Amino acid sequence: MEWKEEYSVKVPSLDAQHKRLFVLFNDLKNENAAGNDARVNSVIKELLDYTLKHFFYEEQLLKEYGYSSLEEHQDVHDRLTGSVMEYKRKMDRKEKIDVEAMLDFLYDWLINHILKTDMMYSDFLKNRKVP
Repeated sequence: MEWKEEYSVKVPSLDAQHKRLFVLFNDLKNENAAGNDARVNSVIKELLDYTLKHFFYEEQLLKEYGYSSLEEHQDVHDRLTGSVMEYKRKMDRKEKIDVEAMLDFLYDWLINHILKTDMMYSDFLKNRKVP
């Protein structure tokens, strides 16, 4: 999965985080294709942890600048967090994770969430010159 300029929300700190999620996604895909199970588990953990940190950061930024649709945005994050946490629980219980299904979920989430949900705040934050 390649970062494209159309994914930019025009907020440098958020774009950097989104790009990091793309890197982690690609790392997971590559390690899974190589059959490197130990590294797959490590990347999954890093990806899940980073996703939760990203959501927290994004929500704090939206709150700080008074984004009027923050509650709706948090609801979307809450639903996504539920899915992320289910993967995390499976890992903690040492259950087998269907990595291909996870990659499909993450791909859809990254693209759809950025292009639809996150783009809704893009102009709002850009107009406030958020770094």
